[in-house]
Parts: sequence; C-alpha cells; structure tokens
Amino acid sequence: MKNAFDHATCQPMTDENPNSPETETYVPRKDRRPSRYVKAQQRRDAAKARDNKFYAAIFSLITMVVLVALLISAVMVNGGAVDTSAMGGWASPWVMGLSKMEVVGLAFVGLVGYGMWRKMKK
Repeated sequence: MKNAFDHATCQPMTDENPNSPETETYVPRKDRRPSRYVKAQQRRDAAKARDNKFYAAIFSLITMVVLVALLISAVMVNGGAVDTSAMGGWASPWVMGLSKMEVVGLAFVGLVGYGMWRKMKK
C-alpha cells in the first residue's frame, strides 16, 4: 500500500486515518470559538466596510454630477448659439421664485444629506 495513489482526492493512500484522535491535538472549547472582543471587532470592521462603501458611492455620484455640470457650463460658454427654449419650462420661476431645476437640485442635495445623517445616527 506504500505506492498507492488515490486519484479522487489526489493524495497518496496511507494506512493512517487523518481523523483519528492521535493525529489531532486537543484544543479547549474556549479557544475554538471567538471571544466577545473578537466578535465586536468583526462587527466594527463590517460596519466600517459598509460605511466606506456608502461614502465611496456618494462621492462617486457627487463627482459625476459635478462633471456633468462642468460639461454643461463648458458647452454653454464655449459653444455656439445654443437653443435653450427646450429648457424654458425647467428654467422659468416655479415655486417661490425657484425654477424646477433648482428645486430638483435642492431635493437631491437634501436627499444625500438625509442619507448621510441616517448613516451617522446608526
């Protein structure tokens, strides 16, 4: 049995039982399970990872919005004659002197602020 090879497990076959008590060293139960400190540390690490993911998503979204705003402003400043009549409904005063675009922008900023406030309160 010395040269036998088990092709199913890709291990050489031996007469020893790998699960026998002689091959395993005894580890007390208290050492086999994580302590409260380790569990708390794992929870803190998981929360930090979730927060980092959230902040990365928020900053990515804000970066994209800023880049789109810069693109629009560059086109408006450097471009030729731009027909803004299509945005007439969005740019005219709507509620308390604010246009629809301004209201949507303020709502977006408020939504992001609310999401960050909820994240900080958890």
